Amino acid sequence: MKTFIKITTVLLAVLGFLIIVIYWFEAEKEVRILCSMFQKGQSVEDVQRTLDTGNLLSYRKDPEEISVHSIYTLNSTECTVRLSDEATVTGSVYRQYIRLEGVAGGFAAVLTFGLSVFQLLLALGVPWGEWAWGGFHKKLPRSLRIWSFISFLLLIIAGFSVLSSTDFINLIPQNISRIIVSLLTIIFLGSIVGNFNSQSAKERKVMIPLSIFLLCSYLVVVVYLLG
Repeated sequence: MKTFIKITTVLLAVLGFLIIVIYWFEAEKEVRILCSMFQKGQSVEDVQRTLDTGNLLSYRKDPEEISVHSIYTLNSTECTVRLSDEATVTGSVYRQYIRLEGVAGGFAAVLTFGLSVFQLLLALGVPWGEWAWGGFHKKLPRSLRIWSFISFLLLIIAGFSVLSSTDFINLIPQNISRIIVSLLTIIFLGSIVGNFNSQSAKERKVMIPLSIFLLCSYLVVVVYLLG
């Protein structure tokens, strides 16, 4: 019963995190799209009417410019609408100081590659089996070592996929990397449940937090790809 409560608590926390991520990307999109709509010579009143249609942004008007941002992105996205002395638009500039998908993608790749190295070491016979596969064996038997090597290969592909899907590299085509990232997100969700039910205290202590971090970072990338 305690395990069920812990799993439920973690999944609810992940759901809350997912909602925050969705709002982040929607707010970023709103500021970016509205910023692209302003044309040279447009009146201040027209700009303000357009901005008032936004639900996730706020703006401040000065004599020389209108500054638009969103608290939902921690003010990391900004649109600056420059004004002339006649109170008409002379131009607009959009800035994005934090690429959430880039941060999450890099973090996910580091964790994924780190986990792949761990699986490779297990496959080579390093006696760290208490941290994986239920923790039943200190040194994995041949069958599990094969699975660890397969996991190593899959995780390498996953790491390059998450980097490709967030435009760090172009090694794997976008349509393929999207599928891989989505599948890994589901796998990491399942691994949280599996790690909670592990008989090894060492595996639970290390792999539960790792699975949560991986799931959250991959979720950010998935939301970005769906957006």
